[in-house]
Amino acid sequence: MEILVNDKPLDFELEKTLSLTELLENIQNWALKENLFILDYRVNGETIENEIDTFNSDNIQSLEVNLGSKQTLIWENISELQNYFLKIVTYLIPRLQETSNLSGIDSSQLHEGIQWTIKSLTSIKKYFAKSESAIHEIDEQQLLGASKGENYVQLISIIKAILQNINDCKKQLFYNMLDNINAADLKNMYLSELSSVISKLEEIASDLTIGKDVKALNALENIIEWLSIGILVFEKSGSDVLVIEQIKKTLNDLDDSLKNSDFVSLADIIDFDLRDSLSALLH
Repeated sequence: MEILVNDKPLDFELEKTLSLTELLENIQNWALKENLFILDYRVNGETIENEIDTFNSDNIQSLEVNLGSKQTLIWENISELQNYFLKIVTYLIPRLQETSNLSGIDSSQLHEGIQWTIKSLTSIKKYFAKSESAIHEIDEQQLLGASKGENYVQLISIIKAILQNINDCKKQLFYNMLDNINAADLKNMYLSELSSVISKLEEIASDLTIGKDVKALNALENIIEWLSIGILVFEKSGSDVLVIEQIKKTLNDLDDSLKNSDFVSLADIIDFDLRDSLSALLH
């Protein structure tokens, strides 16, 4: 079995067969000596989401582990939670425009998803002092109550407020990270999310053209928040000044269209100008 840590081979010896969980625990304990944490891992070249218990040192050919700082770990956990909440909102809004209820299966899956977000929130809160972060303003029980009571309009409202708190938390975390992580790492964090953001913008533009304004505007609001930090990241990392200035100009044009409720122009700006400008950052 080969173990790669941040793309470098790890020299090790095993005295007995270890489960994947045990292997990861040993790597994490070793990494803590350098104040590093496991961000993600791949087994035999693939991301493992289920059946983790079926893997051990005898049937694993390669284990690739990426390590990073505690702040990077928190950032990725918050981003994952943010993306999940966005999926819930974009899932619920169009359905509630058609009916006030969800099917039994949809309702059950939604409730399970909300329970996952509560566990994730509880875990993330441990990283922040109560006086330091907006993340502590989130009331998990209120979130759970709206889900259990199938009050989906209230649930959407609660999630929107949570997304604002998460955005505020990410901004705070970003400023805390400025002195503790180099610009290249910050840039890479944002670049890893950029492709999915560009794809999401295409979906938003499409929704605007077919009358799904509410869904599109909610998703767009969160991307604008994401970009507000992203621009600072790319400026700090020395990205192409002309590209950054073009993105800023495009966001101003986008804001004008929003104020005028000109959704036709808004869709064009998103689908062409903004997506093209962001794509330039990938090259």
